[in-house]
Amino acid sequence: MNQQHFCDQFHLYDLQPDLLNKLFITFNSSTFFARFLSQNPKYFINISWLEIDTLEDIIHDITALFSAHHTNESLAKSLRLLRQRIHAKLVFQQQHQYIQFTQIAKIISLTAKEILRQTEQYLRQQITLERKLHQTPDPLAIITMGKLGGNELNFSSDIDLVFIQTNNLPLLRQSGSEYSPMRFYTELGQRLIALLNDVTIDGFVYRIDMRLRPFGDGAPLVTEFESFKHYLIHHARDWERYAYIKADILHPNTHFTNDLKHNIHQFVYRHYHDYRMLNAIRDMKHKIVTEMKSSTLKSNIKLGRGGIREIEFICQCYQLVYGGQNITLQTNQLATALDALQKADILPAAQTTELYAHYVFLRDVENALQMFDDQQTHQLPDTEFTQKNVASLVGYDSWQILTHKIESTRANISSLFDELTRFNTLASNNTATIPIANLEKATDITVKINEDNAKQIEIDQFFLQYQSQISEDVLPAIKHLLQLCLHTYPHLIKHILVLLNNLSKRQTYLFLLLEHQARHLDFLELLNKGQRIIEMLTEHPFLLERALIYKTHDDVYLDIDYLRNNLRIYLQAIDIQDIEAFLESLRRFRLEQVFNIIVSESRGHISLMESSDLFSHLATVIIEAVLDGAWREVFQYSDITENLQTLYKQSLGVIAYGKLGGLELSVASDLDLVFVHDRMSTELSPRLFVRVVQKFVHFMQIKTYHGTLYEIDLRLRPEGDNGFIVPSFESYCQYLKTSAWTWEHQALTRARMIYASDDLTHKFNALRSDVIYQKRDLEQLKKDIVDMRHRMREHLLKVNAQEFDLKQSIGGMVDIEFIAQFFALFYSHEVPFVCYYSDSIRIIQTMESARLIDIKTANTLIEHYCYFRDLGFKRYLDKQPSIVPLSSCQQQADEVSAIWHSLFF
Repeated sequence: MNQQHFCDQFHLYDLQPDLLNKLFITFNSSTFFARFLSQNPKYFINISWLEIDTLEDIIHDITALFSAHHTNESLAKSLRLLRQRIHAKLVFQQQHQYIQFTQIAKIISLTAKEILRQTEQYLRQQITLERKLHQTPDPLAIITMGKLGGNELNFSSDIDLVFIQTNNLPLLRQSGSEYSPMRFYTELGQRLIALLNDVTIDGFVYRIDMRLRPFGDGAPLVTEFESFKHYLIHHARDWERYAYIKADILHPNTHFTNDLKHNIHQFVYRHYHDYRMLNAIRDMKHKIVTEMKSSTLKSNIKLGRGGIREIEFICQCYQLVYGGQNITLQTNQLATALDALQKADILPAAQTTELYAHYVFLRDVENALQMFDDQQTHQLPDTEFTQKNVASLVGYDSWQILTHKIESTRANISSLFDELTRFNTLASNNTATIPIANLEKATDITVKINEDNAKQIEIDQFFLQYQSQISEDVLPAIKHLLQLCLHTYPHLIKHILVLLNNLSKRQTYLFLLLEHQARHLDFLELLNKGQRIIEMLTEHPFLLERALIYKTHDDVYLDIDYLRNNLRIYLQAIDIQDIEAFLESLRRFRLEQVFNIIVSESRGHISLMESSDLFSHLATVIIEAVLDGAWREVFQYSDITENLQTLYKQSLGVIAYGKLGGLELSVASDLDLVFVHDRMSTELSPRLFVRVVQKFVHFMQIKTYHGTLYEIDLRLRPEGDNGFIVPSFESYCQYLKTSAWTWEHQALTRARMIYASDDLTHKFNALRSDVIYQKRDLEQLKKDIVDMRHRMREHLLKVNAQEFDLKQSIGGMVDIEFIAQFFALFYSHEVPFVCYYSDSIRIIQTMESARLIDIKTANTLIEHYCYFRDLGFKRYLDKQPSIVPLSSCQQQADEVSAIWHSLFF
């Protein structure tokens, strides 16, 4: 048929030439489109081909349709016609690029959901009248699965549904007799399926698939709510977790919907990182590959290599692994999930962008395949006629160009799938390992060695005790790790077995060892850095991913704003109002960051100064977050207006002293803090500041599953333990200027305001400068400092003549810190810049720059201070106290002591 005959046959003389030409092209490209309009030619004129349907328009049309019909036969015919009309318009709009994939999927999905809603309501009322029930029963809950659940339905897809009975109470008839609710809802489900699924002379509305219901085909059509919950807990299988990721619920009662959704999420997402799913996804893909003929898979753009399913597998797999601890991943839409995976730094932005672009392209092709004749197919056609028309429906000039694009796209998807799931590297039950001499087959009970019988006995005992508890899939990885350990770091074998013993109770982390066998040697090198690292991994197995997956040294070159933003994103993954989840998330975040810094410093990727800055930045952002939580908790039970809440927050200041104040925080340091308030309004109650600080200290120090955050010391506030917990800034200022001891001025040299309004920060900085700038009597200052140092040593130093306390011994770290504080207090009067920095090293560097000390003295103090701190860090990693043999520090201590005596005597 040429265009003139087309126009004559359907009397299309009044259409615009451009529209007429495009309708003619689509008429010749899609047999579905041609069949529908040939049977219903009025729609050539009645459809607004260039306008995209809105949800409001669709709901209006569906509502009008249900209101206008009184028999199931006429309703069934109208529903089929409505669906075909909407879909015909989408065929035209896709081919001529008036609409994008996301809009097509949304229109098709929301149309289906609205038809399901109104069909359920119509039939429920109909059965109520037929059975003469006293009142209309509660609605049937319809769980939409698969692409419909995620609003990603394709053009001619079936729809996967699960019916949930919401009420199990007997129904009353008007006669007073009872009617079984199961019978009622089963009949409702059966009629709904018949009305929409049955193929009549007018076609069908939707192909409905109920096989995903509990226990599958042989089970009742409708499941009672409590039975459904029981099924998820006790009977549902792992593959069903994938299915229920996409679940959406059609039911008017929000409370019931939230309850049902909560139960589904509890089933789908684990509270830990579920690395087992990476192996499960490979297993599922392997089954698809082996069960389908290779020739069929080659042309199948959904299930074949590089098909739509591989993108869905990648996305859903990572959702299942990480979604239990990141609620932003708990979404039923692929685009939203990929975006969340990228924002959570689980998948790189480049890969998520590429995956989604490939997904959209293949979904466009999938729609075109189905638009050709309204068939549920994913096979590329093998006839020239169909190929030409499918290419046109996608918007391509030729089949050759389209197939070239399909092939390159699928090759890229296959590559990404293999990279992100290690499909070819770690095929299920066929685990690849690094070749190691003497490594026995995976089916052996133990790892056999001939070197150390004692170690062999330990290994045998471990496998005999735990083999029944460990999945066979991960046994080769465990054996590989042990054998590698015996060949490289045999002294670690006992620690490795303790770690594996603990992990055997949490199988998912053993799968992490399976996933990253190529990094086992790096992992052992890390464990060899110190027993503390092994202990952290044993107590907090989730850190294994930091040890095996992440390049930790790349994660620690962060400024405080970057770290602050990371914590903000981290907390978005939880319900911030859930105080337990809030505190646990903060502890997890801190543990991850501490582990990153420890690993990076132990491997020499960052310096001592950088690690100190990072530990200080970490403590600062944790303080900010915990204070925000404390404010939130206090305000929750008050009627304080939002404006006053803002004034309260802006009126509080937190001053960091000691290691945190001096940006010299180490991994084991506690926090010396002083709180002050500078009330911006007389309406603000000083007592509320105290409540917030008490709540803050509680949140910091309470021990949860992941331990504490920091120990808090408030004794440096004015008057110490006898002073107000939160003094006014005015009284704090007055105390420092009139009543403070020299040692308190020493402490002020290492103080920084870390949480306050700009105005209060400015006031503190001015106060700090004024106090430190005071002109002091040299001899009295020396005497005060020496006396304080003697008192500290008498109280804290407990070593014998052959031992050296890195902090308190003569010539140790505290002596160097006192020297820096002496410099700041005495010389700032003449050279104010000396007290600009609050850390010892930079004070000493400033003194040398101002030529107040010679470069040799400055270098000696700085180098030895770093030497002591580095040695302390190594002792910490080995779980040893900061007391070492005097011989290891004799030279450094003598040189520091000489400088001390030259300054103070």
